[in-house]
Amino acid sequence: MSLFKRRRGSIERETIRIAQEVLGDEVPVESRPEIDAIVIDDVQVKLSLLRERYRDLDRDAAHTWLQSALTELLVEDTPDPADDRMTLFPALRSRAFLEAHRLAALHRDAPHRPLAMQPMTESLVVGLTWDRTHATVSLAESVLEEWGRTYEDALATAIDNLSALPMVGWAGSDDRVFRLVVGDDYGSARLLTDHIFDRLPFTGDIVVCAPTRGDLFVAAADDSEGLRDIFDASRRSSQEGSVVSLRPLLASGGIWSELELEPDHPAYLSWRMLTRLDWAKEVDRTRSLLQALVGTEMFVGSLIVRKDESTGVTDTVSVWSEGVPTLLAAADLVSFPRSERDAAFVTAPWSRVITVLSDRMTRTDHYPERWLVESFPTAGELALLVSP
Repeated sequence: MSLFKRRRGSIERETIRIAQEVLGDEVPVESRPEIDAIVIDDVQVKLSLLRERYRDLDRDAAHTWLQSALTELLVEDTPDPADDRMTLFPALRSRAFLEAHRLAALHRDAPHRPLAMQPMTESLVVGLTWDRTHATVSLAESVLEEWGRTYEDALATAIDNLSALPMVGWAGSDDRVFRLVVGDDYGSARLLTDHIFDRLPFTGDIVVCAPTRGDLFVAAADDSEGLRDIFDASRRSSQEGSVVSLRPLLASGGIWSELELEPDHPAYLSWRMLTRLDWAKEVDRTRSLLQALVGTEMFVGSLIVRKDESTGVTDTVSVWSEGVPTLLAAADLVSFPRSERDAAFVTAPWSRVITVLSDRMTRTDHYPERWLVESFPTAGELALLVSP
């Protein structure tokens, strides 16, 4: 057995044991390896959220930390509105984070308590978190109702709290590319605070990347080399921290939007790679939960991220296999293998697939975008997909 598998089993056994210490042996605990989680009573604990910290500590310290973290997660406690100036902060999250929360409630067969979050862009939302010693808990809309406060009012308090936190400042490279240096997990959320960018030497539009909860990268929108630098830095950062989004944001006239670049832009290839990696991560964020919900009679597809070495263009690829009803993730390309040994399978652009095979596809209400496909195209339809 590999060291990785032993560590996965160790954190699961230790989590279950300590959870029963916290709540009592009579509380039902169920292992859900298919989604890398355990369900304790009606709370789903994602093991990956604990494993990253647990593995960096020695055995005694790990036990103490895990006991404290699980106590915070499992013992019901509604934040006191009188303490919100100490504990309430804004959080930047992806839409897939919201969808995963909804799917997790369905998976537990528990009532869904919608989170207090509002859209910022097409793929990003702004939420409210309760900052505890070992855990950051996203607030539900019902908590605000108990407080008698609106989302807008609570968000204003949260942003004020964040503005009051200390931070080191901006670290720059040739006054072109900057990274916000902070000592907490709210680097990405600081783009919501007033005047955060006033210290930077930019006079026009800026592009911001918030790849993880702790990171924020900035460059001028008209600096192609600077854009490539922050795109590459974001990709590296996402391999180390808790990912928020790899989608670059454009700030223009006080309005946030998702950056779009044309193929002739000098930074296009770097932007395309980053946005395709982002879409694949969004799809993967909900895939295991969705698979657990639909069972074994249907396959929930993932995305392949593929770079054409001859052109430098990065694409996402979904796989539509024969004989397998599939929830197909929207992608740049779709491949149609008849079997694992089919080396001459057809691959076609998504727009062409939608045009030719629309009668075989039913869009679902999932996010990220998925389509139910239950039958495989005929030889004639496959030929049409690649015909001029």
